[in-house]
Amino acid sequence: MFKKTINDKDIIGSWLDQSEAQLHFTLLENGKALSDNMKTLIYQKWELRNDSLILTIKSEGNGNSSIDKMAYKIVMPASDKMILSNTYSSNEYLKK
Repeated sequence: MFKKTINDKDIIGSWLDQSEAQLHFTLLENGKALSDNMKTLIYQKWELRNDSLILTIKSEGNGNSSIDKMAYKIVMPASDKMILSNTYSSNEYLKK
């Protein structure tokens, strides 16, 4: 059964991307986000708005850098499984 209301405690922790990209990340209690295995795509902050996760991401590469906010709809079919989706993709993550 899908969890209807998602709160900070549900998503805090380290998450392993199950896609080929393996873009693992950690969400800390203080709203800080960490990229666990990415050097050029750096997760900086996170916030929860209703059923959406808003990530502040710094992209560094080719001498340029930019900061963007990305919003993902969250579905949690289990306490250790999270699906993040937006217009462009849907990825499944398992809690480490």
